[in-house]
Amino acid sequence: MPWKMTPENIAVLMKAMHGAPYGWGNFNFYNDCSAEVRSLLMPFGIYLPRHSSAQVEAAGRVVDLSHKNPQMRIDYLTRYGKAFTTLVYIPGHIMLYIGNTTMNGQVVPMTYQNIWGLRPNHANSRSIIGEAVFLPLLRFYPENPELISLAGKVLFKLGYIE
Repeated sequence: MPWKMTPENIAVLMKAMHGAPYGWGNFNFYNDCSAEVRSLLMPFGIYLPRHSSAQVEAAGRVVDLSHKNPQMRIDYLTRYGKAFTTLVYIPGHIMLYIGNTTMNGQVVPMTYQNIWGLRPNHANSRSIIGEAVFLPLLRFYPENPELISLAGKVLFKLGYIE
């Protein structure tokens, strides 16, 4: 019998999963991004395919914001995202929108994801995160403005689980 999908029950699972190491393709039995989202939602009876691009397409309704600029994408998610049931897809990566928070006086969307890292403008390195994290979706990251925002990727789709 699936769990009832409530913010409290999701929080129980996220608390247990948060901080778990990243495992590309489930290396060493650790989750990558799509396995993390799949593992988080499965106890609620929500079955998602294994690959991130298939996961967003499996959602009940998909909104493609690829033609919008990063700030417009962030604004749309902040306004129309549904906490815990909106998937955010970029090429090769997926995350779960969990609601909004206020940072430096601005409302920004928060995500839960298992991520290897963020790329800087020059592709010869990466800032490693390497675990399941709560991460705001920002146009740029003040700690390192050279990091490319996940909202700035060529594709950006929202999948609403209905």
